[in-house]
This record gives sequence, C-alpha cells and structure tokens, in this order.
Amino acid sequence: MDWRNTNNVTSFSENVLIACFQELAEKIKSSTLWTHYSIIKTYLNIEPSKKNVIKVGREKKERKSEGYIGKKSKTFSPEEFRTFIDEAPDNQFL
Repeated sequence: MDWRNTNNVTSFSENVLIACFQELAEKIKSSTLWTHYSIIKTYLNIEPSKKNVIKVGREKKERKSEGYIGKKSKTFSPEEFRTFIDEAPDNQFL
C-alpha cells in the first residue's frame, strides 16, 4: 500500500504487484524478494476485504530469477585445513 501511495497508483491488481516487485528487485537480493513475496501472498490470500483479494501464484509467470547463480561461501581445501591445524599457533586460535 505504501508503494501504491508513493507511486500514485489507485488500482490494485497483479500488474501493480509485478511493477512493485520489479522495483524492489533492483534494490534487494532475490532471497529477500522471495520473503516479501511470501508475506504479501499470504496476506492477500487470507485478507477478508474483498476489494484487496488477488490470487497470487496460481499461474506460471516468466521467472526473472532463471539463470541466477547464488554466491558460494569460500571454504578451506583439505590441504589448507591441514596446514592451518599443523601451523597455526594454539595459544591464539584455540
């Protein structure tokens, strides 16, 4: 609703939600975007007010996240781990 007021949008439809999510996608990570989507979807599906009911997620839409590759955390190789265990000073790291 805040986004609608900020952007002077008076209607409430799936296209409005898509526009809102496209703008959010430029500012936040996809994992956070999924959280926002889940919250809004839950709210819209249980909201008793008939004027705000929109069924979200019923049809397959074009997925913007296709081809997304998440960032992987760097990990030690077995050799690096063994070197750390053997050479790191115990009084500092234990």
